Amino acid sequence: MSFKHFSIESLPDSIGELIHLRYLNVSNTPIVTLSESLCKLYNLQTLKLRNCFKLEMLPSRMQDLVNLHYLDIRGAFCLKEMPKEMSKLKHLNFLSDYIVGKHEENGIRELGTLDNLHGSFCISNLENIKNSGEALKAKMGNKKHINTLTLNWLPKGNIDDFQNERDILDKLQPHENLKELSIEGYRGETFPDCIWRFLILPPLGLAALHLEQLYINKCPEIDCFDEKCLPQSLETLEIKQCQKLASWITSKGLQSQGRTRLILDQ
Repeated sequence: MSFKHFSIESLPDSIGELIHLRYLNVSNTPIVTLSESLCKLYNLQTLKLRNCFKLEMLPSRMQDLVNLHYLDIRGAFCLKEMPKEMSKLKHLNFLSDYIVGKHEENGIRELGTLDNLHGSFCISNLENIKNSGEALKAKMGNKKHINTLTLNWLPKGNIDDFQNERDILDKLQPHENLKELSIEGYRGETFPDCIWRFLILPPLGLAALHLEQLYINKCPEIDCFDEKCLPQSLETLEIKQCQKLASWITSKGLQSQGRTRLILDQ
């Protein structure tokens, strides 16, 4: 069933009676709410909510959609957090975004069981993670099928504990199969060692690192990096709205790094 591009703001409660429905597309609609009865669709495998720019929340019983394989919420910018217990959706192999909530039941640890995710994945509202122990429970290193990862912090004023921010990023270390990494709004003063270990080509080729794209955006406290850490596979390094880092790169004359294309925007 597809309502794509329909001018609808809600779905009727009767949607829950279509118990054999496997595919539902509500993308590109001005929908504001989704009926809780949607969570009775136990056979639903695909739910597309892309560019539902007015959607304010997902149904609270999303964890009941135990056969869900595909959930796309890209462009649903009004969503503030995920429903609780998303960890129960163990058949998910595509989840476009995870919006970290402030509570344990919809926090970062809910990603720990979702090791079968494929393709691109964005984690946002990382400022809601209280400590690195929570971040470690996401088990990002186990998600070997994710090839594009975005880690996004939203602005939250001045940060007193830069070390905690650094430790959280350290515990979100992705699998070495990753090809594209974006870091946005990171508020630490330095990158953790895991990022550089991820970028450095290991001795004797003990691990096959494949990173091709690295994007660093809105990280105002970062002021330098070890240029020797750029991996041989890296094709594009894009740095935007990082004034300290951009100034340092310019002063060091690092605009050219072999085969790596550097995009610098102060």
